[in-house]
Amino acid sequence: MSTTDKPEMGDLYNCEACGMQLKITVACNCQKDMAPSFQCCGAEMRKGDPLSGKTLPPEAARGDYTA
Repeated sequence: MSTTDKPEMGDLYNCEACGMQLKITVACNCQKDMAPSFQCCGAEMRKGDPLSGKTLPPEAARGDYTA
């Protein structure tokens, strides 16, 4: 996920297709124009908690998603 809002410790990034989740354990210290990019299943990962008001696809919830 390219963003000017750099990842901070504790941020979560999620794949909406398969349910994979990244948790940031060390904050990003890159220069402003060098923000990281997180992708999964061919799409940008979204920042936030997937369980806050969203339901994962059944395959992701079971853990058997295949692209």
